[in-house]
Amino acid sequence: MAAAAGGAAAATFHPAISASVAYQPRSRSRRPQVAGSPGSAPARRQAAAVTLSTKDKLAAGPAFHDDGYVFTTSSGAPLLPKNVTRDFYLMRDKANRIACEAARKDPKKERIIPALPLHALRHTAVSVQIAAGVPLPTISKRIGHKQDGLTVNQYGHLLPEADAEAAHAVDALLARRGGTRKAK
Repeated sequence: MAAAAGGAAAATFHPAISASVAYQPRSRSRRPQVAGSPGSAPARRQAAAVTLSTKDKLAAGPAFHDDGYVFTTSSGAPLLPKNVTRDFYLMRDKANRIACEAARKDPKKERIIPALPLHALRHTAVSVQIAAGVPLPTISKRIGHKQDGLTVNQYGHLLPEADAEAAHAVDALLARRGGTRKAK
């Protein structure tokens, strides 16, 4: 975590977009608890080296802020969420125009790249973690849910395989202990 400019409250990193974007959580308990993968720190340092180029630092002069953020403006300040959202939509729509041109389709009438909102990336990240077998309490902490029940209510429909696995595990346990049910 990095301190916000001017000694304000500490900013945090928002894991849903896998970037270092400053935002103020609604409460201390809502701050996502995110540990990076083993390769994430070197990857962030490499990205920071590219993002915080010498050219940007020299151009900004003493106004350059090097607060350790990975993705920044050219002056080193953290990206504002509204700007990340705007840029996401611009890139998504440009990708659709390019794809439509390659397929000789009219981008005003058809979409090859779905018009997904930025928040869909958060749902995708959670879905991938569920499919990978990450425990729900861990996912809840990573996305900043105060209670695991919020995550279950939002993403429980993605767990049918987990329900079948749980039933099979109970059957197997009962069979080993001489219960009346037998594992299939």
